[in-house]
Amino acid sequence: MTGVVRTWIAGALLCVIVLSMATSATASSVWLTTPAEGNEGPWAGMALTVTKPNVSYSLGLDVVCTLPKGTVRITGARPYGVMNDLRVVAFGTRPDTATRGTSRMGSSTEPLAALGFDTTSPTVGTACARTMADGRPENFTEFAVQLQRPTDQSASAEGILVDYIHGQTKGTLDFKIEIGLCGKDRPPRSMSSEESDPPCAR
Repeated sequence: MTGVVRTWIAGALLCVIVLSMATSATASSVWLTTPAEGNEGPWAGMALTVTKPNVSYSLGLDVVCTLPKGTVRITGARPYGVMNDLRVVAFGTRPDTATRGTSRMGSSTEPLAALGFDTTSPTVGTACARTMADGRPENFTEFAVQLQRPTDQSASAEGILVDYIHGQTKGTLDFKIEIGLCGKDRPPRSMSSEESDPPCAR
């Protein structure tokens, strides 16, 4: 199932909860960031429903790009603020599918590699221009992660740190986006919940 990350979608697999997301990058000769707001991205959060332990779920975080123009290689994706051992088991990039008239990555039970993501040596070489010369949207790069929870308990994270390298210079992009793999013990929290609550209800 796919969907737009910043809207509320009720369904068996994906519920998207408006929370908070921001991005930042450490010093690097070329920065990895998001196209919409530079280093201060839009606000969002998400929780996947009806998940099972030790099953992988693929989740699109956002499109990314570089400032200035250049190519970076993504070397890692690390969850932080973790509850109940939410794990990133794979991460990857693929060309922005929205420019070809199809939906960007939402969520799926398919592995990232089967969805066309490069999980072996993912790179980003698309610059953060808003539009091309003819006014059409620029080609960005989609970034996604593959997640698991190891027990029957719901698991969540406050965000994902994405490590990358350009030449010999390393940087980190901070996706401050709350993510939850919810189980029967904790369904996704309601839209009326406090922002301090975890993605999966208490």
